[in-house]
Amino acid sequence: MASVLNGTGPVLLMLLPLCVLPGCSEDLTWQEFMKQYHLSLGLDFSRLNCEGLMGAMESLKGKASHTFIYAIWSQIEDICYRDGLDLYENVRVWSKKPFKILTCERLESGQGYRGTRSYSYLELHCGLNGFPVSLEDTKVKKKISS
Repeated sequence: MASVLNGTGPVLLMLLPLCVLPGCSEDLTWQEFMKQYHLSLGLDFSRLNCEGLMGAMESLKGKASHTFIYAIWSQIEDICYRDGLDLYENVRVWSKKPFKILTCERLESGQGYRGTRSYSYLELHCGLNGFPVSLEDTKVKKKISS
């Protein structure tokens, strides 16, 4: 029995990163969404800097604007749940509560980014399996002063 575990241990360790987010590896689009939009609550929201965030990800370099969501990942995922029971599938859904967001916009000079912090409602596209796959729109409820 121990020899079987020794042989499968390295394989299990290689597969572990695929199961970091919900849905395990079944929804790579959800994982990509989280990589691009999610900001961990472990970060200090008031100190987040658009220059660093926009430069840190290759897919964001050169974009005119981008919105980041500061929340627990499960709160974002829950937008695609109807009353906690059924999944919204392949539809756009507005959040019932506002989220802290940081919107980064490129300066007119093209050199750098300006950040705007707010509490905003989010409209997400929920994919075929009920997980958020894209951020469609936001409605600002209240701006957060710097």
